[in-house]
Amino acid sequence: MVKDLLPLYYDNVCSDDSKRMVEEHLVECEICKIELDSIQADIKLSVEDC
Repeated sequence: MVKDLLPLYYDNVCSDDSKRMVEEHLVECEICKIELDSIQADIKLSVEDC
């Protein structure tokens, strides 16, 4: 579930409860931290291509 919320979390459009849940999960889950880093890198690359 958290993995599905990561793009919304990154865009800061999820609910406060969801944001809290994602942040608590990220403290312990290395896989989701890597996924969030990947989302950030993809967006930076997209912006640089414009």
